[in-house]
Amino acid sequence: MHIILFRYSPRAVMLNNLSKENTLVIAPDSQMEKYDKFLSQGYTVPKVLFLSDYSLPNIVLELRKIQNKEIIQSITTLSEDDMSWTGILHDHFVEDNTVSVSNVLFKDKYLMRSLLVGVVEQPYFRLLSNLSEYYLFWETTNSDIAVIKPRFGAGSLDVITVYRDAEISSVPKKYISDNFLIEEFIAEKNMMTCDGYSIGNNIIRFFSHEYDELILESFESTKEIVCRTSSLYSLDKEFLWIVFQECRKVLSLFSVKGELTPFHFEWFYCLEDRKVYFCEVGKRFGGVSIPFLINYSFNMDILKEYWELLVSEEKRDVSDIKYIEQIPIPRVISSNYSPYRRGGIIKSMPSIEEFGWTKNTWIFVQKGMKTEKARTIIESLFVTEFISENETDYRDNLKNLRTLTNMFEYEEE
Repeated sequence: MHIILFRYSPRAVMLNNLSKENTLVIAPDSQMEKYDKFLSQGYTVPKVLFLSDYSLPNIVLELRKIQNKEIIQSITTLSEDDMSWTGILHDHFVEDNTVSVSNVLFKDKYLMRSLLVGVVEQPYFRLLSNLSEYYLFWETTNSDIAVIKPRFGAGSLDVITVYRDAEISSVPKKYISDNFLIEEFIAEKNMMTCDGYSIGNNIIRFFSHEYDELILESFESTKEIVCRTSSLYSLDKEFLWIVFQECRKVLSLFSVKGELTPFHFEWFYCLEDRKVYFCEVGKRFGGVSIPFLINYSFNMDILKEYWELLVSEEKRDVSDIKYIEQIPIPRVISSNYSPYRRGGIIKSMPSIEEFGWTKNTWIFVQKGMKTEKARTIIESLFVTEFISENETDYRDNLKNLRTLTNMFEYEEE
């Protein structure tokens, strides 16, 4: 089956020249009258699938239906507007991914979400290419709160929360752009990460961490970010296995066959309902010291192992590479703590010696230094890695770090 995406009149490219057999045109239903007129003039057209919502996620859903019945031989277009879509879709559905397409799917949040529609649970979303998309989002969703985020971004920069009843003037103009998408706000208060690497969708290493508080909320409340070994290892290891399988679903779609693929997933979850919601995934290991936290808790130098495996074809080809069959248990709780910077001039602060009990601490400011209020998670006063023997020890250590944080006193401007 040859698929043609085309959002304009059939006359513009004389679609009557297409063979009617083994060919399908996907078009917006706003063009139906033009197709009828074209046919009334004696022309013929191949089979046409009209979509009421001609968007990438809906096109993906239709392509999956087709793929379940027959082989897709090509996906193409003569429309400039659809050119980038068709390139990605052709390489994904026909070529079973290329390295370049795989890299894009792991980075572009709009393409990422679009290709995962119907595969994992995720919030409803739209690309904010124009104001019509903004209004259509609110017409379609039942949510009263949404998040606007950049397609390419990290560290929560340029992520804002918007509300159904708010005036459109409250949304800065720069957000109404192909560079941003809007999605339903997920009310779950728990977020976990999954890091490791796979060959294709076969996971070799898998480790989970969690944030003490959702990143967006932390900017307004605790003003700190805490990432730690997941409490699910002790609370509900079976639930971790459920999330493991969800990670495999994504890797099955995004990875290239035989390629060594590092991954960093973020998931919202509700333990009571045993529900997990996809947030995003990167083709990399996580920040906030995650590779080092893995080493502290599991005695596994994942960076060393990954780099050695990447450059050693001999190791990758041997049949005794062990894919994960059970989730390993951590020896200790390893954590990363970093408080966000405030605006003003630092007039007093603790010494590095007062952090001597931690595994590692890096202080990024000094007395008399002027700092701006943090806009991203990387704009911190200091970063500390610390190890705890159990949950009680963890809470005591965290309390000590917060006491040290309060010793950074500012002269407000």
